[in-house]
Amino acid sequence: MNQHASRTRRREAAAARQPAGMTTVLDRLDFVERKPPLVFDEIDSGVSGRMAQAVGEKIAKIAGTRQVLCVTHLPQIAALADRHFVVEKRQAGERTETTVRALDDDGRALEIARLVGGAEAAGSALEHARNLLKAAQKRREEL
Repeated sequence: MNQHASRTRRREAAAARQPAGMTTVLDRLDFVERKPPLVFDEIDSGVSGRMAQAVGEKIAKIAGTRQVLCVTHLPQIAALADRHFVVEKRQAGERTETTVRALDDDGRALEIARLVGGAEAAGSALEHARNLLKAAQKRREEL
């Protein structure tokens, strides 16, 4: 939300529970077999490790029959996605600008490495990210 937006606009945005840029993403989603897309925002809150893997697998299974948009910060969930986007926010004067970028395979590995290892997406974090992506692809095929 923009820092200097009116209190009413902030309340409206909070009530909608949509982070900046989410509306743009949702506008571009297709409806599959007349079923609306499912949106999971911050579904990883309070989840980690094996439970994150289980949540990611359930979402991947649902995505086999419905379109799913999942906002996550967990590499286990992100690795199981068919497509990966990065949402970035930055201040531009008094406004907050939001961009959404689709990632290719290399971009996915780098982003998952960043989720695993923090700001540095290199070395063992990058290797681990590639392994996660490879294992996730195999797991999706099994679901």
